[in-house]
Formats: sequence, structure tokens, C-alpha cells
Amino acid sequence: WGGDLIVRKLFMACYRYPRKATITQFTDSVVELRIPKTEGFDYNPGQYVKIAIPEISIFQWHPISISSSPHQHWVTFHIRKRGYWTTRLHDLAGKKSSIPILLEGPYG
Repeated sequence: WGGDLIVRKLFMACYRYPRKATITQFTDSVVELRIPKTEGFDYNPGQYVKIAIPEISIFQWHPISISSSPHQHWVTFHIRKRGYWTTRLHDLAGKKSSIPILLEGPYG
């Protein structure tokens, strides 16, 4: 169990995928996160990733559907403001254009 946790949280989140995302307030209630698609980040339509935003909480991982096509050079996520975590994310989008993120996945 501990080995799996180390592999998923440390290797995938800290070393395998990008650790910076562009953040934009897409609408009054939707935020767009965008990362460059790196080699090895292969996914199919309908898959999701788990995302942690260290500026909000390093311990809260949220499943977010991938909203971009697998053929694009960017991976995008569109997240609606619904609860505490997503409201904080929306607030960050109003203050910053880039934020650190941790990714795990894709799954599904």
C-alpha cells in the first residue's frame, strides 16, 4: 500500500507530468486549466485525472474530466465552481495566470 502511494503521488505527480498549469476564468462559473501535453501522457476521450492544487490543499485530490481532444498539443480541464475547493480555484484564476499542480492518471 505504501509503495503504491509513493509511486502514484511522488513519481506521477512530481516527476512524470508538468507541474505548472495555465489558469483562466473561462466564464463566471467555469475555470480552465491548461497544461502542455508531454510525451507519454496518452489518454482517450472520457478519461479523467486526479488533480491537487498545492495552493489550496496538497492532500485534496479531485477527479477532473479531460476536456481536450487526445490529438491536441495541450491538455485542458474545464472546472465548474460548485463547492469550497472549486470556489478557491476560481478565486485563484482571478489573481494568477499560472499555478503549480500535481497530476495523477489518466484513468477510466
